[in-house]
Amino acid sequence: MASQTSPDTKIDWNAAGTQQPTASSKQGPDDQQQQQQQQQQQPRPSGESTMPRTDPNADSATGRPIAPTGPPTDEEKRELIARYAQLFYEHFRQFRDPLERMKFINTEILGRAKFDKRYLSVEAMHTDYDLMLSQYLVHTPELMQRVGLELNKFAEVGRYWWPKCVAHAPTQAERQAEMEAVFERVKHEDFNAPAFVVEYEEFYSADYYEGVLSIMDTWMNATAGGIITREA
Repeated sequence: MASQTSPDTKIDWNAAGTQQPTASSKQGPDDQQQQQQQQQQQPRPSGESTMPRTDPNADSATGRPIAPTGPPTDEEKRELIARYAQLFYEHFRQFRDPLERMKFINTEILGRAKFDKRYLSVEAMHTDYDLMLSQYLVHTPELMQRVGLELNKFAEVGRYWWPKCVAHAPTQAERQAEMEAVFERVKHEDFNAPAFVVEYEEFYSADYYEGVLSIMDTWMNATAGGIITREA
């Protein structure tokens, strides 16, 4: 049975077994409410924020990173050519010869573009490919003519769509999509070159031939009759 204490009886708080009153037990309801309000009003430590953090480079609607816009860097150009060379390789390996010289040419050009990152423009890659045809297919003129005609289709329209990619497409994703769409059109047997030229006429430029002179110098300085490989 709980013990009862008279109102006049004094409690010795220092006595053993007596529970000391806490600060909250001494406060009234109004005091506790005021203390809670003061705690809520205390400033947060530096660096904390109640607002969700947002990436300044992210789309405000989706939260996804925004692709950088502007002219492509040299690295981005090399990446585009590497992808272009992969498509080029897959298309041109349809041409075969008993000595597998075409296999060597296609593999070599792909390696120079994809691994050596040698080309800064499609015209540079087309030039290198054409020079290799002249060297390695000299004894198979019929094959060289067929491959050369196919190469010309791509080379002739390069000065129309490539300037559009590097001077007008704002993002790398758009540049790659443009390049792949163009390649898909040009590779077909019924490709209509005149119609393509009319469509891309406003983008035509002969100024986007980066790396061509370097390719020509490499061939001119090579040993006569020697094999020019990726180490050249």
